[in-house]
This record gives sequence, structure tokens and C-alpha cells, in this order.
Amino acid sequence: MPSPTEPAPDDRGYTLLELLVVVVILGLALTLAANAAPWRRIGQGPATAAATLAGALRTARAVAIATGRPATFAIEPADGRWVGPTASGRLPRGLAIAFHGPVARGWGRIVFSPDGSATGGQVLLARGAARALVAVGWLTGRISTDAPAR
Repeated sequence: MPSPTEPAPDDRGYTLLELLVVVVILGLALTLAANAAPWRRIGQGPATAAATLAGALRTARAVAIATGRPATFAIEPADGRWVGPTASGRLPRGLAIAFHGPVARGWGRIVFSPDGSATGGQVLLARGAARALVAVGWLTGRISTDAPAR
């Protein structure tokens, strides 16, 4: 039996590292849940979808630079699925999607190098008269979007 002056072994609580791990896991789960929600896709036009893709591409570039290893972003234009190093998703149905760049087995691929450069490529999104373009420069890895007004 412990004496009154000795703390009980279970009174120590959680470490800062354990709390940080829980916060990161909750953040990832909430991000995935928000991106998968059907209401998020309703009425999503090319400009909004282009912003989503640009964000995923910027994340892939940042991962490559931070880890010192190449990071790949892939998109399947036929189905609208995309996969990045930290997240994946599906573009709204009804969007016409065209990828210009390296393609393997139906998937367009953009690979970011640790120095920030990339293989380059473009994704064109369209619905009716509305169009948006996401471009990745091969030399600098710069990601730009162009969503002109209808």
C-alpha cells in the first residue's frame, strides 16, 4: 500500500506527445469526414473543384520539400478520383476532366521533387460554359489556377 506522501502511479496524467497525437488524429479524421460529405459536392462548380485540387497539389509539394523525398499526386480523369500523399478525394460528378501531362494506366501523375520542382501538368475542369484550369510548372513546381468568369 503506498504511503500518503507517495503519488499513486495512475496520478501522472498524459504526456504532451500523447495529447498532440490525439489532436493530429482528430484533425485528420475531421478533414476526411468533411471532404467525404455529400453536401460538399452539391453545386460544386469547376472553380471550387480547381481550388480543392490546387490545395491538394500544394500539400503534395510541401510534403516533398519537408520530407526530402518525392511526393506524387495522381488523378483519374475518367472517374474524377485523386490521390495525394496525405489525402484523397473525388471531384463532383458532372464535371468534364482532362489531364495534360504524364499518364500511367489511366492516371495522370505529377511528381514533386524535394527541391520543389515537378514533372508538371495541367488539369482542365469544365461544366457547361464554366471552366477552370489548374497548372503545375515543371521547373519551379508553382501551382496556379485560372477560373475565368462565365
